[in-house]
Parts: sequence; C-alpha cells; structure tokens
Amino acid sequence: MINCAEICQACTNFLLGGSTFTEEICTVCADICEACALSCEMIGDMEDCVRICRECSVSCRDIAQAANA
Repeated sequence: MINCAEICQACTNFLLGGSTFTEEICTVCADICEACALSCEMIGDMEDCVRICRECSVSCRDIAQAANA
C-alpha cells in the first residue's frame, strides 16, 4: 500500500510537470494500483481500498493511452 501511494504521488508529479515520461509512469502506476487492489482483496475487509485502487488503475491506463495518442 505504501508503494502504491508513493507511485501515485510520483505519477501526479510527472503529470503536473508535463513530463515526456507520462505514458510510462502512468502505465507502471496502473500496474501497481492493480497489484495493491489484489493485495487488499486477499487481506479482506478492505473494500474501499480495492475500489479506489481499481479506479486509480483505470484512470492511469486512460491517461497513458491519451499520452500515447
């Protein structure tokens, strides 16, 4: 979960800075958010974490695709 929070912050910083690496960082962020969602599912009783991580993963993939266009 800590790694997920850190990559989300880094992704935000890259986006705000207009980095040329936006596609790559957003793709990695999406992967880590999905892994966090799976981890939270295995822990159990963490439905909010699962939902938020999955939403973040989808958003990051959307941003990565837009950056690639």
